[in-house]
Amino acid sequence: MAYVDLNPVRANMADTPEEADHTSLKERARPAFDPAKAIQNQISEGALFSFSLSIKPLLHFEETIRGSVQVGLPFTWQDYLHLVDYTGRAVHPSKRGSTPEHLPSILCRLGLNNQDWLTRSTQFEAIYERQYSRRKFKSIAA
Repeated sequence: MAYVDLNPVRANMADTPEEADHTSLKERARPAFDPAKAIQNQISEGALFSFSLSIKPLLHFEETIRGSVQVGLPFTWQDYLHLVDYTGRAVHPSKRGSTPEHLPSILCRLGLNNQDWLTRSTQFEAIYERQYSRRKFKSIAA
């Protein structure tokens, strides 16, 4: 998901991920896209002859990881933005674009709080002890 949201930045088609058209990040940050209307426009323009599939909305962020069936994305919106921001700032020799270093973090640009990310990243094993403890992974690897 982060890879797709960063493609327009990497291709120098957008300066930042939240400005990139046709990405889930832009839609989540500034909801404006109506898929039903877009399909109708495509059909009326002759670019799409028919569309009989159901329209699926973006998955929501569940913010917790469960032992049962996960119906949403198992992390927070803030965690995802940090991942995209960090990855977008990495300069790759075979890619044309990256998020400029002088820009504030994506969380700041979208007016979101860093505290949740800090808590989850510094207390990960305490928060997610049952799912991701080192002991659990050691017993699985043995």
